[in-house]
Amino acid sequence: MRGILSLGIDLSNSLNPKNALVIVESPLQLLCAFEAVNYFNVYSDFYIRLSDNEVNNLQMKNIVQDLNINNVKYLLLSSKKDFRTVLNIFKHLIMLKLKKFDYYILGDYLSGFIKQFIKISSKEKVILLDDGVATFKIQRELHKKLLPITLYTMFNIEKFENQQIYINKFDTLKNKYSMISKSDDIFIGGKLVDLNILSMNSYIEVIKLAVTNSNGNKILYFPHRGTSEEVINEIATVENIEILYPDTTIELYLLKKGIKPRNIYSILSTALFSLSILYNDINVIAYKPTFNKNEREKDIDKLYIQLKNSKKIEVVDYNTPRIKTKKKGVL
Repeated sequence: MRGILSLGIDLSNSLNPKNALVIVESPLQLLCAFEAVNYFNVYSDFYIRLSDNEVNNLQMKNIVQDLNINNVKYLLLSSKKDFRTVLNIFKHLIMLKLKKFDYYILGDYLSGFIKQFIKISSKEKVILLDDGVATFKIQRELHKKLLPITLYTMFNIEKFENQQIYINKFDTLKNKYSMISKSDDIFIGGKLVDLNILSMNSYIEVIKLAVTNSNGNKILYFPHRGTSEEVINEIATVENIEILYPDTTIELYLLKKGIKPRNIYSILSTALFSLSILYNDINVIAYKPTFNKNEREKDIDKLYIQLKNSKKIEVVDYNTPRIKTKKKGVL
């Protein structure tokens, strides 16, 4: 992680290596940050914000250990908005800003903590990482505000005037974990039932369809971290489904286990994008069932457009009964 950061500027005559401050708040952001510091070849100090979500915290700590990430400090900042928490956040913002760095490699732009840090920093020094498919929403916001902040992203995103975009191909992870020992079909779970975006019956129908398409092969099912026990219990009744609870991201779990998926199924998941980049010559399917009436329909449609535009993911329409839901999720 040593060298010179190149952002479209000729630094060939510079003898001074560049330093980057990395601030991340989620396992995926951390995985992307690991790729970024290798891609840009910079000295890096990692600040990882811990939260009230212990599963999230454990995954990030495991990633640090698995990838041998150095110069790591953990920030425990509550999501509460009481006076003491706000004062603590302000203290850390000032502390980080006073440190001298050439670049800031940052996680979710929509995070209040990171957005405040960007406000007090030079925009030309900021590089934003992916935090799931929210990157598309972030790019729309940046474009609307005419903030040409640099992106380091796995997604196919069109830049606007004066903006730099660099593509994350996960090359460092590919090189680190190149051994393949077995193949399995996988299904990437979502939180759609718990959010009342999809009925339980429709969700189970989609999983059964994946089993049918896999010709009876066992499917490894990776639940969303926020999935309720009720939903998990229903999924467990489906034949040829094995539910796994990895202690890291699905991407790193599969690489560490030497698993190259034969078929990847899901409805909506960032991992459809990342895994289609990590693995060549695999079948990636995003099912599009009939969703319940909900406030996110426009965003969901936009995501399916992006899935189709990826050219590596097949979107399969699957008509299921639609159930109207109230705002608070009452069926």
